[in-house]
Amino acid sequence: INAEYGDKGLEMKNRKYKFKKYKDSFAGFHFVDWILGQTPLIEDRNDAVIIGDYIYNKGFIREVRNKVTKFVDDEILYCFSDFVPQPKNIEKELLALAINTILITAKKTIEKTPSSQPTQNLESEPKKSTPTLQRGGGTLKKRTAPAEYEDNLEIQYRKDPNLIYPSIKAATIEKLVERVTLELFVDTETRIGILYTYKVYMTPDEFLSQLINRYNIQPPPEFDNIQKYEFVKTKQFMVQIRVLTEIKFWVEHCYDDFANSGLKEKLIKFLSGSPKQHHESNVIHLLSVIQLKLQEYEHKEMKKKIWEHELTALLKNVPPLDFGSDSVDVEEVARQLTLIEYNYFSQIHHSEFIRQAWSKNKQQSKHLCAAIARFNLTSNWIASVIVSEFRASERAKLISKFIKLADKLRMLKNFNGIMEVLSALTGLAVKRLKRTWSLVGEFEMKSLKHLQSILSIEGNSHNFKEAYRSTPAPCLPTLGPYLTDLVFIDDGNPDHIDNLINFFKWQRTAEVVSQILHFNEANYSFSISQTLRDQLFSIKAPEEKELYNLSLKIEPRGDPNETLESVLIEQQQLLKTVEELKAKNAQLEEK
Repeated sequence: INAEYGDKGLEMKNRKYKFKKYKDSFAGFHFVDWILGQTPLIEDRNDAVIIGDYIYNKGFIREVRNKVTKFVDDEILYCFSDFVPQPKNIEKELLALAINTILITAKKTIEKTPSSQPTQNLESEPKKSTPTLQRGGGTLKKRTAPAEYEDNLEIQYRKDPNLIYPSIKAATIEKLVERVTLELFVDTETRIGILYTYKVYMTPDEFLSQLINRYNIQPPPEFDNIQKYEFVKTKQFMVQIRVLTEIKFWVEHCYDDFANSGLKEKLIKFLSGSPKQHHESNVIHLLSVIQLKLQEYEHKEMKKKIWEHELTALLKNVPPLDFGSDSVDVEEVARQLTLIEYNYFSQIHHSEFIRQAWSKNKQQSKHLCAAIARFNLTSNWIASVIVSEFRASERAKLISKFIKLADKLRMLKNFNGIMEVLSALTGLAVKRLKRTWSLVGEFEMKSLKHLQSILSIEGNSHNFKEAYRSTPAPCLPTLGPYLTDLVFIDDGNPDHIDNLINFFKWQRTAEVVSQILHFNEANYSFSISQTLRDQLFSIKAPEEKELYNLSLKIEPRGDPNETLESVLIEQQQLLKTVEELKAKNAQLEEK
């Protein structure tokens, strides 16, 4: 512990791994090499890997892709976890903490050895129990969960032998807050689960009070002075850092909770006390984040007002869009539709997906309901454009043009727009037009089939979800499959288990919501085509029943020849004959 460290710390820089660049990272073997050069307490690579693995399992460092479950002496890249403060030479402080903790643990183990058994010196203890580890491979002894992770009256765990820190099944509010502020473990899944769903089981004010109580953690009264000193310097310090980190994450992702209540004032009052005295740099940074998020919130609110004003203004007379016209550019229509739909999507708050609010509490989920209403309107408008055309050949051209539109939307990664087109084309009003579909080209039909395979509902919409997850931002999802998942989770799981919050239910809910909002912050950068956008804003469409009646008129049931088109053609021929007879009659009168 008292060894003199050199001035040079662990080199962190931008590095590539599997063709992707990672910022401020270091390879596993770099970390091992660095540890070996720091202190004579560590004799070889095997010992260094054990130290590195300890630091990794305590959550101080993480694998950059979050795919590796242990520290490896290899080319795999690691970085410091986001909760770790990074003053100069912080890695040395972590190393000292790791070595100190391991030595204390070893000492306690020796002290607990019965006096009838000889006690071995720590330095002369044989290394046969230590697994052989070499750069590029090796295995570690299988770990088991600590004894404190056993079910009790305040918390229940999901049993998984592969996890050192098992996931929470059910717990009290206090235990949930304790879990996300553990001093040596960053539980990102529980963090997101609480952040997205906590309003179901506590208010924002209660949540902040719980975090403040956790910050004020004190040593157990039975500790002696030395134990209390160690507690304050290690556990209390790290818990306080973790609490401030969780508050920062809360402010960054849910500033709405602080905007229209006294919560922000309560938070600032708390930060100006003990946190400012003991963690000044963290508090200064957190206050700057609060100010930044306030500015972003005000800007977002202003954009909402402008958006609502535009919607109101567009209720005035706007010339309807003639989609079948040759002058209409399908690609530009796709761009403007995407911009409109992104405006709807970006305003949805994560709380609108909780407890099926879109169907049970529409006032609470007005932005989500508006997005759903816009989807239905656009889909019905597409169907109305098709069934309003009485000529089968022109209807086939319109269908082909809408398929082309869907393909352009696919290129823009607008899955919502694709589904709008597919819903119209596969709806009863359009799908039943057999004569019309027989005139659609083979190329268009293949393109339609490909789009349908992407958004197929088979396998719980597996194809779409995989495509959405692997698509780079910006991107717009179709909400239907996710809303179905949320309904199943909400209806199929109780809110409580043995009087504890069923956190497994809310964590699954949060996972689905985070998948939906994955690309919420990424903007499309297309320029606005004002006239076309206004026309698309102002589209109107009849209800599905009326659409079906129009469909029956253009292609009635029974004889396919008894269509409105044939009747209209016959009517035109009769009118032409009448006009010819009138002309002949006029000639006879002149004679």
